[in-house]
Order: sequence, then C-alpha cells, then structure tokens
Amino acid sequence: MCRHNAEAEQVADRCTFQQGDANHLDFEDETFDAVVSNFVYHEVNDGRSKEQLLRETLRVLKRGGSFALQDLFGQKSVYGDFQQVVERLRRDAVSEIHYADSGLEIPIPRWMQVPGMLRGVGIIYGKKKERSSIWSR
Repeated sequence: MCRHNAEAEQVADRCTFQQGDANHLDFEDETFDAVVSNFVYHEVNDGRSKEQLLRETLRVLKRGGSFALQDLFGQKSVYGDFQQVVERLRRDAVSEIHYADSGLEIPIPRWMQVPGMLRGVGIIYGKKKERSSIWSR
C-alpha cells in the first residue's frame, strides 16, 4: 500500500521501503536526521516494553535530530504511566520532549465501537540531545 501511495503521489522515485522488526531496526546508530511514526507502537506486541521500543526508535536518530511520534500514548493499558516514560526519556537522552494529547474523539457508531478505540491518542515530539552515548547498541 505504501508503494502504491508513493506512486499515486508521484514520489516513488524518491522513496524506499524496508520491512523489519521495530524492536531491532536494521540501521546503524544515528542514521536519520528525523524520525516520524504514526500509530505503529501499539501494534508491536512481542512482550518488550513500549519504552524499549521508543528507545530503539531514538537510537537511529542523529544527535540533535527531531522526532514526532503519534500513538495511543494516553492509554494506560498500553503504556502505563506515560508521563513517567517521558520523564525518563528527558533525563536520559532527549533535550526536548513534549506530549500533546490530541483529544481525538472520532464519532464512531456505538455498534462498531471497541473499548478504548481511538482513545488516548497523543503525539510526542522533540529533539535528541547533542551529547549522549546511551543510544549505542
């Protein structure tokens, strides 16, 4: 579908797609200037913590690079106390991190609703510290 979308938008010649394990990204430390993710993390259910998954994402981000990640960060059943995760990331290796609860409440007919569906949607965004060594594998 991604390839199809890239072709439809006439950007396929500038795009590459690689499938892999989000907990073990097949990229060297500090590969990317920016990292963007949209509703990926809650789908990774292999027993590892979501915080470890976030840290793996930030590992491939260059020092001083920017990130913007959207997911169900406000759902305690998925992320626990997400504010504590944000505080640990701030302490360890991000120079700037913000959490914005999107307040997304999509009007879904009651008969289609699943408990927790699209509740707690939020975005974390910020920058990785210029100096930090904890992100190496």
